[in-house]
Amino acid sequence: MSAIVKVLYKKPHCLKLDDTGVRRFASDLAARKDISSLKLRIVDAANGLYTHHSPPADNKFGQAIRHSEDRVVTEYLMSSDFFVKGADKNRTVNYLGYYVPFVACNNPFARPVNAASPA
Repeated sequence: MSAIVKVLYKKPHCLKLDDTGVRRFASDLAARKDISSLKLRIVDAANGLYTHHSPPADNKFGQAIRHSEDRVVTEYLMSSDFFVKGADKNRTVNYLGYYVPFVACNNPFARPVNAASPA
Protein backbone atom coordinates (compact mmCIF):
# COMPACT_ATOMS: atom_id res chain seq x y z
CA MET A 1 0.00 0.00 0.00
CA SER A 2 2.78 2.48 0.83
CA ALA A 3 4.27 1.91 -2.64
CA ILE A 4 1.01 3.14 -4.21
CA VAL A 5 1.11 6.24 -2.00
CA LYS A 6 4.72 6.89 -3.10
CA VAL A 7 3.74 6.64 -6.76
CA LEU A 8 0.87 9.08 -6.32
CA TYR A 9 3.01 11.67 -4.57
CA LYS A 10 5.84 11.29 -7.09
CA LYS A 11 4.08 11.32 -10.45
CA PRO A 12 1.37 14.01 -10.57
CA HIS A 13 3.76 16.47 -8.90
CA CYS A 14 1.76 19.47 -10.08
CA LEU A 15 -1.40 18.39 -8.24
CA LYS A 16 -2.45 18.88 -4.62
CA LEU A 17 -3.75 15.57 -3.28
CA ASP A 18 -5.91 14.94 -0.24
CA ASP A 19 -3.74 12.65 1.91
CA THR A 20 -6.65 10.76 3.48
CA GLY A 21 -8.09 10.06 0.04
CA VAL A 22 -4.72 8.97 -1.33
CA ARG A 23 -4.39 6.43 1.47
CA ARG A 24 -7.98 5.19 0.99
CA PHE A 25 -7.34 4.76 -2.74
CA ALA A 26 -4.07 2.93 -2.07
CA SER A 27 -5.88 0.58 0.28
CA ASP A 28 -8.69 -0.01 -2.22
CA LEU A 29 -6.27 -0.63 -5.10
CA ALA A 30 -4.07 -2.97 -3.04
CA ALA A 31 -7.16 -4.96 -2.01
CA ARG A 32 -8.05 -5.52 -5.66
CA LYS A 33 -4.66 -7.23 -6.25
CA ASP A 34 -4.49 -5.78 -9.78
CA ILE A 35 -0.85 -4.79 -9.38
CA SER A 36 1.91 -7.31 -8.92
CA SER A 37 2.95 -7.54 -5.28
CA LEU A 38 6.55 -7.93 -6.53
CA LYS A 39 6.42 -4.52 -8.23
CA LEU A 40 4.97 -2.97 -5.08
CA ARG A 41 7.68 -4.55 -2.93
CA ILE A 42 10.41 -3.27 -5.29
CA VAL A 43 9.08 0.29 -5.05
CA ASP A 44 8.83 -0.03 -1.25
CA ALA A 45 12.36 -1.42 -0.95
CA ALA A 46 13.82 1.28 -3.20
CA ASN A 47 12.18 3.98 -1.03
CA GLY A 48 14.40 7.10 -1.33
CA LEU A 49 15.97 5.90 -4.54
CA TYR A 50 12.51 5.58 -6.09
CA THR A 51 11.09 8.84 -4.79
CA HIS A 52 14.09 10.95 -5.85
CA HIS A 53 15.06 9.31 -9.15
CA SER A 54 13.33 7.84 -12.18
CA PRO A 55 14.65 4.78 -13.95
CA PRO A 56 15.68 5.47 -17.53
CA ALA A 57 12.87 4.87 -20.02
CA ASP A 58 15.22 3.34 -22.58
CA ASN A 59 15.22 -0.13 -21.01
CA LYS A 60 12.52 -2.69 -20.26
CA PHE A 61 12.73 -2.22 -16.48
CA GLY A 62 12.26 1.55 -16.75
CA GLN A 63 9.43 1.11 -19.22
CA ALA A 64 7.67 -1.38 -16.93
CA ILE A 65 7.98 0.95 -13.92
CA ARG A 66 6.73 3.93 -15.93
CA HIS A 67 3.77 1.93 -17.27
CA SER A 68 2.79 0.84 -13.75
CA GLU A 69 3.12 4.40 -12.43
CA ASP A 70 0.95 5.77 -15.22
CA ARG A 71 -1.67 3.12 -14.55
CA VAL A 72 -1.84 3.92 -10.82
CA VAL A 73 -2.08 7.67 -11.47
CA THR A 74 -4.73 7.22 -14.16
CA GLU A 75 -6.85 5.01 -11.91
CA TYR A 76 -6.52 7.51 -9.06
CA LEU A 77 -7.53 10.47 -11.23
CA MET A 78 -10.50 8.56 -12.65
CA SER A 79 -11.49 7.65 -9.08
CA SER A 80 -11.26 11.25 -7.90
CA ASP A 81 -13.13 14.48 -8.47
CA PHE A 82 -10.34 15.81 -10.71
CA PHE A 83 -12.24 15.54 -14.01
CA VAL A 84 -15.65 16.15 -12.43
CA LYS A 85 -14.39 19.52 -11.16
CA GLY A 86 -12.96 20.55 -14.54
CA ALA A 87 -9.37 19.25 -14.17
CA ASP A 88 -8.44 22.34 -12.14
CA LYS A 89 -4.80 21.95 -11.06
CA ASN A 90 -5.19 24.66 -8.42
CA ARG A 91 -7.65 22.79 -6.22
CA THR A 92 -7.11 19.77 -4.00
CA VAL A 93 -7.94 16.45 -5.68
CA ASN A 94 -10.26 14.30 -3.55
CA TYR A 95 -10.79 10.55 -3.87
CA LEU A 96 -14.46 9.65 -4.43
CA GLY A 97 -14.40 5.87 -4.64
CA TYR A 98 -12.69 3.25 -6.76
CA TYR A 99 -13.47 3.84 -10.45
CA VAL A 100 -15.30 1.03 -12.24
CA PRO A 101 -15.31 1.87 -15.95
CA PHE A 102 -18.51 0.05 -16.93
CA VAL A 103 -20.72 1.71 -14.32
CA ALA A 104 -22.08 4.91 -15.88
CA CYS A 105 -22.53 6.79 -12.61
CA ASN A 106 -18.81 6.24 -11.86
CA ASN A 107 -17.71 7.69 -15.19
CA PRO A 108 -16.55 11.31 -14.73
CA PHE A 109 -17.07 11.93 -18.46
CA ALA A 110 -20.68 10.67 -18.53
CA ARG A 111 -23.32 13.32 -19.08
CA PRO A 112 -27.03 12.90 -18.37
CA VAL A 113 -29.30 12.46 -21.35
CA ASN A 114 -32.25 14.81 -21.50
CA ALA A 115 -35.11 12.57 -22.70
CA ALA A 116 -37.43 15.55 -23.14
CA SER A 117 -35.29 17.19 -25.83
CA PRO A 118 -36.37 16.71 -29.48
CA ALA A 119 -34.32 14.28 -31.57
